[in-house]
Amino acid sequence: MYYNLLRLLACSVVFSFFFFTSISSQGVKSEKNISDSIKMAYMEKLALKNPMIRQFSMTSELIPHRNISSKLYGKDFIKGDATIYRNSMLFKMPVKDWKNSSLSSSASVLNQKFSMHNMTHYDDPNTTYDLDFSKTTLGLSLNYNVRGKLFNKPVMYNTSITGVTDPSFSEYDYSFTGVMMFTLKRTQTTTLSLGGVVLISPGVKIPGFMMVSYTHQFNKNLELSANLPYRLALRQELNTKNSLSFINEMSGSKAFFNIDNRYFPEKSSYGTSEIKSGLLYERRLGRKFVLGLSAGALYTATSEMKENNTWDDSYFIKNKSTLDAYFDINISLLPFINW
Repeated sequence: MYYNLLRLLACSVVFSFFFFTSISSQGVKSEKNISDSIKMAYMEKLALKNPMIRQFSMTSELIPHRNISSKLYGKDFIKGDATIYRNSMLFKMPVKDWKNSSLSSSASVLNQKFSMHNMTHYDDPNTTYDLDFSKTTLGLSLNYNVRGKLFNKPVMYNTSITGVTDPSFSEYDYSFTGVMMFTLKRTQTTTLSLGGVVLISPGVKIPGFMMVSYTHQFNKNLELSANLPYRLALRQELNTKNSLSFINEMSGSKAFFNIDNRYFPEKSSYGTSEIKSGLLYERRLGRKFVLGLSAGALYTATSEMKENNTWDDSYFIKNKSTLDAYFDINISLLPFINW
């Protein structure tokens, strides 16, 4: 339900929360007597373990085969096969930092190419056709974070405004998000934080959910990281430059359509909610670059199209859930601008 938010609309909210929660839970403060070089070294170490808090990333994803089975207004519509290519870019930028608060921004680009083949309509099963098209989505987010204490416990508040649009700026979607997280436990090997999220966005059925951040260092090279509901990872550091992780994480996509057909809404949006499970191999290249290769299974929980910017959940096209293979290649940059 919240997969598109976490992947596209609120990626920077997740980034801000986990970065500042981790800073607090590790006992690292923003006081002036801590040098920038020490803070940067700590940020690099933290970002190596959690790709979500890297400052820049580019990812290419291939889903070689997906079975398409669609319903239109609840009735069988089309079926066939598809190959999906996705290229995405995400950049995070600090804007202003105060003693106990900060302002940051992020920008994202997602391009999706759909190669659909052997497509047939249920009312005309003897006719097949192929269809190729691509869609690009732009995203921008502004985040304000406050760090403090409540009931003698470290707490972080985050508010975020996020918008996504097409390249022509004719279609858009937006969300307002509020996050509050408490650090409940902190030891040399274990941290635990708990909190909640309030979400205001068109089409969202439940405007709130719980969040949990848990990390545990089993030994020097093996660590469990759970940033729920977004990501669960078990990371094995092979040496100073290489690591291998088992990951289970939410992902998703969003695209806008202008449909010239009187039976469909003219301005529509298509979104998917997905869960990835697989292996991630990463190799550090030099001081700042990290190369990642990932493969595994991708479960598409929802794949739906609805009239854009409507506050109900009346989807007129729904696709059947599928389980597919995926392959990712990623290049990312560890933090290079102080937060």
